[in-house]
Amino acid sequence: MVRRILWTDDMHERLRELWHDTKLSNTAISLRMGVSMENLRNEGARMGFVPRGKLRGTPPYCFPQSDAPPPPQPLALGAHTLPPLPSELAAMKKE
Repeated sequence: MVRRILWTDDMHERLRELWHDTKLSNTAISLRMGVSMENLRNEGARMGFVPRGKLRGTPPYCFPQSDAPPPPQPLALGAHTLPPLPSELAAMKKE
């Protein structure tokens, strides 16, 4: 069972600063604040933060969902990303 903690304004400010530090893990933040991991995650959710999660190979997103950057747009069909191959150039010259 998780012990209920009364979060103060100072604790909220500290959590906001630490949550946005992408170099810190949830464990490091909970140790610095003296709260359990579950209390930390629950309070982060109450404050509207995106869960830090276990994202391997990508930085955790530390901003509310509404501020998330838009997804990358796919390339249009027929758009060339590389120059044509020499064989294609020769075929184009014959035409």
